[in-house]
Amino acid sequence: MKSASTLSSLGDAVASQLRSVSSAAALTGAGVSAESGLATFRSGPSALWRNHRPEDLATSQAFARDPKLVWEWYRERLQRAAGVKPNPGHYAFAALEQRIKAVVLLDGGFLQYAHSIEGLDPVDFAPRLIQPVLMVNGRFDATFPIGTAQLPLFRLLGAPAADKRHVVFDTPHDVRLQRADMVKEVLAWYDRYLGRVQ
Repeated sequence: MKSASTLSSLGDAVASQLRSVSSAAALTGAGVSAESGLATFRSGPSALWRNHRPEDLATSQAFARDPKLVWEWYRERLQRAAGVKPNPGHYAFAALEQRIKAVVLLDGGFLQYAHSIEGLDPVDFAPRLIQPVLMVNGRFDATFPIGTAQLPLFRLLGAPAADKRHVVFDTPHDVRLQRADMVKEVLAWYDRYLGRVQ
């Protein structure tokens, strides 16, 4: 494990580099919240898939087989999320907000148990997000249901209607289960707004 001073120096070096570039990409997922105390899916002793098989909780077949179990598992995760605070990674993304040129939200939506924190409110960021936004979600997502989490977020996004798109796959929360289709949508979005990679 790196010392706090090493991490601070690394953060300063990254910040310095970011100030001098015209564009950058940030790829993140559940791991960005690990420092806040939330379990990731695959890493560490508290990894969510260490005690459960994804097939038993994160597929439409699992939901059809035992909806009560799936709902309870997701509800427990949401309740844990309600009790954590943002970490420096969350604040870093908030600080970079105006420099972002295109956004892809995989499995995004409003958390129903989220709490309000100045600058990171679960609702107030949406109208400020004026960059082109592609939202990719699962139809059977118990964490972010279409009607109560996905569509409200999508409607509040500040991007012009022509610059936002909501794609819904027949998956649960993890849209990577349709990886090829998801990658195709994401690359087409970035090609459109950032230009094709040469």
